[in-house]
Amino acid sequence: MRRQFTRLALPGLLLAWALSHAAVLGGDAKQGGGQSGSTGSSKGGTTGAEPKDAKSELTPIERVRQALEKPVTLDFTGQTIEEALQHLREKTSLEINYDQLALDLMNIMPGMNNGGQFHLKSNGGKVSQALRKMLNPHQMTYVIYEDSVLITTIELATTRQMKQRVTLDVTDVPLTKALRELGRNYAVNMIIDPKIAKEAQKPVTLQVEGASLETSVRLLAEMAGLKAVRMDNVMFVTDETRAEKIRKEEKDLNPPEVNPNLPPGTVRGAAVFNGFGGAFGCLALPPLRAAAPPAALLPPAASDIVVPYPKAPEREAPPQP
Repeated sequence: MRRQFTRLALPGLLLAWALSHAAVLGGDAKQGGGQSGSTGSSKGGTTGAEPKDAKSELTPIERVRQALEKPVTLDFTGQTIEEALQHLREKTSLEINYDQLALDLMNIMPGMNNGGQFHLKSNGGKVSQALRKMLNPHQMTYVIYEDSVLITTIELATTRQMKQRVTLDVTDVPLTKALRELGRNYAVNMIIDPKIAKEAQKPVTLQVEGASLETSVRLLAEMAGLKAVRMDNVMFVTDETRAEKIRKEEKDLNPPEVNPNLPPGTVRGAAVFNGFGGAFGCLALPPLRAAAPPAALLPPAASDIVVPYPKAPEREAPPQP
């Protein structure tokens, strides 16, 4: 009887041992599943961190755009444009420069009171809105230019953007992608006519260095058998027939004879400056030659763009008797 009990008890003990170890292995498997879940969660965290990586890959132009879209609270009145811009720099950390030629044409000396005040007001609105409100009464605006915000006149703004010097190297890239990258890197609006969407998918190849932005866009369009036409601050890519129609309309709507930003009686292209070191004062004189290019159509020169805190102008020594 005892031997029979032993024979029966031994398989029971073996079965109990197997079940207990199966439970432990199951627990290990479950625990391992937890670890796997933890690993998956960690990977998920890495995936969640990708937007941060994408953000770090923003171009300098896109970072400026983001800073301009941020909300800001401002209540400041400056006696000079330099005071107002400096306050905005401190509040937003934006790099803000001004167009010396544009300010000369408006008879505005950045560090001097020119008979007007510059108001920065915002109650949680965008930085861009506050800046426009400050500049509009003075016939001025801003553009994103070479990784910074450039203060200029309404008339010169588009010229500054379109005459930026660019380096481009694309090989067998769809036209739409090439234009999108140019717009992304140089803050210019690129619009493709929906009627030629298929043609705009043609691959283009172009290598240029130091060409103007507008010329680069026109060349890219030509590579795809299309035309690019400027409409204010927008480059519009379409077919030849529609481009020619738009050019005619633009010419009719924008006669080149008068510059509304110059003082009354001033002829565009005929402004000369007196010699107080920085060439500030603007005199209205008749043009010396009919063929002189209009000032607003001249390509931007590096000397026209002034970074913050320019040196004070030095006055000329009085003539000796």
